[in-house]
Amino acid sequence: NERSVVANAQDDIRRAANYTRLSEKEHQRNENALRHLAEFDATFSRGHWDQDKLDQAVDDLKNIVENNPVSAEDRDILRDDLERLRDFRARHGN
Repeated sequence: NERSVVANAQDDIRRAANYTRLSEKEHQRNENALRHLAEFDATFSRGHWDQDKLDQAVDDLKNIVENNPVSAEDRDILRDDLERLRDFRARHGN
């Protein structure tokens, strides 16, 4: 299921955040990514492609990977999610 790419990224962001004490800025990065992924998924589930929301979510996840304090294992998982989202965008984007 194509939507699982989005759902997996959301789950992995939440899981990584549960094991780390985040500053307000770091927490905001997570919230932005989760919000943009949810907004993209809501429109995608109705058959609409929202390139802007997906682009924002990809950028948000990139910011988390590059700046938030997460374990090495979680960073690798989030990097994989980022690549899957980029591949998804390349395959289906307009």
